[in-house]
Amino acid sequence: MLSGIRDELNKVNRLADYGHLQTAVLLPAVGHARARQLITPQEEAVLTTTIKAGVVKSGDLEAAMPELNANKRTYQIRKLVESGMLQPIKEGARRYSIGFSHNMLLRGVVRALCDQGFITDALAEGG
Repeated sequence: MLSGIRDELNKVNRLADYGHLQTAVLLPAVGHARARQLITPQEEAVLTTTIKAGVVKSGDLEAAMPELNANKRTYQIRKLVESGMLQPIKEGARRYSIGFSHNMLLRGVVRALCDQGFITDALAEGG
């Protein structure tokens, strides 16, 4: 029984490590959504940049949206916030972190957590 508790605590420790969370869960979730064409290449670039940086502002996303000027980039960021893919770090802030309330991204997170052994397939499927 104690070894089972130890294993579960080790899993929690891995999730608490942002580097591990980034490479084992968040980036694969974005890749999952893109592979299924649930997000655009531009959305993938913005989300990947945000995951790697942790927190971004509009100027940090210039390389992810090179064809857009500052106004168009701000508009696209607003659309990503409205869809739940990005979230302001606090109310009214112009700095953003990744948001996984978007259903298509959440599916990838659940899949990555299953692949990493954090949740069972039966639980992920609601059964």
